[in-house]
Amino acid sequence: MVTHRTYNRLILFLCCLSAAYPLSLHAKGNIHKNKSHYAGRLEFFQRGDLGGNRVGLPPGAHNPFTPEAWLDERNGISARGLVGEATLMIDWWSLLGDPVSYDRFFWKTSGWYEVRYTEKKTGQAVTKIISRDKLAPYPDLLKRFDAIAPHAMDFEVDFTLGSLSDKDYREFRKKYSLFETIGVSMPYLNSTFTHKIGNVSLLFDRSGKVPYQAPESPVGGWTEFLGLPKNYDKEKLGMIFTYLKLAGSLHIKSFRVTRMEWPLGELQSIAERFDKYEREEDEESFTDALKNIEEQASKVEEYKEKDYWSETSSLNRYPFYIIDANSVQDDYYDLIVNGVNIGPVNNRTGGKTTYYCVLKRGQNNIKLALTKLMGKNSRFTVEIDGAFGPREFSGSNDHNFTVDIK
Repeated sequence: MVTHRTYNRLILFLCCLSAAYPLSLHAKGNIHKNKSHYAGRLEFFQRGDLGGNRVGLPPGAHNPFTPEAWLDERNGISARGLVGEATLMIDWWSLLGDPVSYDRFFWKTSGWYEVRYTEKKTGQAVTKIISRDKLAPYPDLLKRFDAIAPHAMDFEVDFTLGSLSDKDYREFRKKYSLFETIGVSMPYLNSTFTHKIGNVSLLFDRSGKVPYQAPESPVGGWTEFLGLPKNYDKEKLGMIFTYLKLAGSLHIKSFRVTRMEWPLGELQSIAERFDKYEREEDEESFTDALKNIEEQASKVEEYKEKDYWSETSSLNRYPFYIIDANSVQDDYYDLIVNGVNIGPVNNRTGGKTTYYCVLKRGQNNIKLALTKLMGKNSRFTVEIDGAFGPREFSGSNDHNFTVDIK
């Protein structure tokens, strides 16, 4: 028989135990440390602790990727249903006392999507459901469907610190001369920390592809990593860092998407072109149009007069190759040839961009205009087949050079 005295002692023991350890030993959603790394998968289409460092959403948490939820709504266009699997892959560790994170977003398509928009001609609201299977007769649309990728995403991950082993627990109390339990002496170790993953630090790829990117360390150090104020007490921060290094796990309380942008214009365009194909009202494809133009150009006789206009006979298309020269993420650029913006050069690590550009006889001015700093210091080679290079460029700035065509 349990007396009131025995019951009260049991309650007191449990309270002391919870105060001693920042996290209950039986808590769910744990990411266990392996070789100093907290690495795991946060899966939006699953619930609870999945084991093997896989954590699903807590019960009742919103999954923004479900078919019922709108993925994105902007500029009069909205879409849903595209995503069938979504995972935020995290890997956190400390390097020379600074936090390092290697966060990536992986997704798989459901094979269909619903898009709503307003038709320009009629002004009427339209809803279209596009299935990948039905695009099979139209290779151009199938290719466009498979190339869909998110444009931007922001995430937040809420977590608490895990428990210490008995040995580390005793050493931690000894290090800071604690007479009471850690939970009583340092209640801030029980805090819920929020790690923010911004779009600027993420790259996105199409369905089924894991984007490759370099790990990074936040500018604001541990306060930014843990979601603490910039003026947070340095002594407390040091204690949190020490405890984090000793802890064997982190408890993921929740995770969520705070911003999401998808290529809504492309989703609408695929739906409109599919509708025209089905009604046999399809327009001439870009490839066919380019082929017809080249065929007509080949029939034009060469202009042989020695005057200003004769320069047009010397125009030729040259392949431009811009290739990453190291294993570090390059900055983003625009390729400008003789004052004409040809297009973006947004190489991923180890990536390559190719353009076919017209060069005139004589001097041609080429510029790679910096558009976005990726914080890694660019190094890449430029080669223009039969006309220039290969030549290496480096540095986070504009790059200018000339190419002479005889």
